[in-house]
Amino acid sequence: MKKNLIYFILPLLLSIPCFGQITLNEAFALYEGQSKERYEEFLEHKSNNMIQEDTLDEDYSMTLQFDPCELVNIAKKYVGTPYRYGGSNYRGFDCSGFMGYIFGRIGFSLPRSSNDISKIGRSIEISEVNIGDLMFFKSRIGHNNHHIGHVGLVVDKIGSEIHVIHASTSRGVVIEKFTTSEYLKKAYISSRRILPVN
Repeated sequence: MKKNLIYFILPLLLSIPCFGQITLNEAFALYEGQSKERYEEFLEHKSNNMIQEDTLDEDYSMTLQFDPCELVNIAKKYVGTPYRYGGSNYRGFDCSGFMGYIFGRIGFSLPRSSNDISKIGRSIEISEVNIGDLMFFKSRIGHNNHHIGHVGLVVDKIGSEIHVIHASTSRGVVIEKFTTSEYLKKAYISSRRILPVN
């Protein structure tokens, strides 16, 4: 029954942006509405490199090739999580704590501060940014210096329209359009590619 069902729902899931690299077991979990704790356990196994064959009979499996959409899908699960200074788990995040947490879910370790994160990977122009890239900002609009105090992840790009997920001090984890957010536009400093884009 399950095997027949998955081949019916999988094409529907694959039609959703950023679902191209999900495994069959992940599709089952999404369909069956697994709890957040169950999904956290699944991700913990992935981040600990407990790699198992991708079959319908295994509880945990993963694709070996990195897909930025995997990172995006993880990040989106935390929209609405409250801001917490120094926070680095699902109970509350600051901006760099959020980035460190979601990158850690796919096995990548980031420095703790947004300024230190901005020193790794390679610099890219804003016109080059794509899903999975990081964008860096001043802490507050109006500061004349270019000290980096905030970081967000690009979760979508449609033409020149960039969508960024970040931990806002006032609203917690949110997704915003770069071009329509007064803060993101005016506080923007730079962008970097930490991970390869397929």
